Amino acid sequence: MRCAALRLLSTPAQGAKFDACCAHAGLPADATERLHGACQALDDAFTQGLARIYRMQGLAPGEVVHSVHGHGMINGGHCVGDTGAVAGEGPDHDGLYVMEDAHYLEVADVDSGLPVADGAVGDMVVTCLYRDDIYPIIRFNTHDVTQLFTTPSALGFSFQRIAGFLGRSDNMVKLRGINIFPQALAPVLKARPDFTGEFLCTAVRDASGRDELIVAIETHGGRAEADTLPYRELLKRQPGVEVRVELVVPQALAALTALETRQKPIRLIDQRFK
Repeated sequence: MRCAALRLLSTPAQGAKFDACCAHAGLPADATERLHGACQALDDAFTQGLARIYRMQGLAPGEVVHSVHGHGMINGGHCVGDTGAVAGEGPDHDGLYVMEDAHYLEVADVDSGLPVADGAVGDMVVTCLYRDDIYPIIRFNTHDVTQLFTTPSALGFSFQRIAGFLGRSDNMVKLRGINIFPQALAPVLKARPDFTGEFLCTAVRDASGRDELIVAIETHGGRAEADTLPYRELLKRQPGVEVRVELVVPQALAALTALETRQKPIRLIDQRFK
């Protein structure tokens, strides 16, 4: 059997599943190696094609582009497996424009399920307006946390816009009356140049009944107590509550977050009720 050579980009978990599928299909032992290998001609053509698109968009070589669920694109977007593409980013990069001809969006309180005021953070609830090609979906709670923008965009458009993905309400912890979405901490932590991109939140409760959040952060920098201060200041501003910060070496959290085995790493461990 002859296998074409392709370049596949995936998470470790997706790659492992792909390898297992190849083995189940009875492909030869070197099939996955060939399939994971680089086809230079295809790779060059693909790169050149992207470069042409980037130049048309006014981007210079090497500029950062946004992504949709891991697939490299010029602009970002928000997709839900049950409802399809809900919103997309425009050239202004000022929030995500809702595809209002296909979806009716509401934002609901994560606790009560009732609609929140415009501009408040809550669960994105979607009603599909498709007339064909998809089964009816009415007020589907995605549990993706977002917020509606209430002002016109930088381009002056008054179309409905959302902030994009701010976390999951089913992966939320309430600390001293404040809802904290661990996944939403990533863009906050990225303000630090020594942040590797990996972190883990652990909710604990002491003997007096006081809840506390410990945020373990992988860093390339120092790990002394003084080095935690910039991170603590960042997190005190957003999400707006004081947390404990522990700085660890790169890869120290991999076993706890299941980074190598899960498509979406674990960002919260709740030990308060154990």
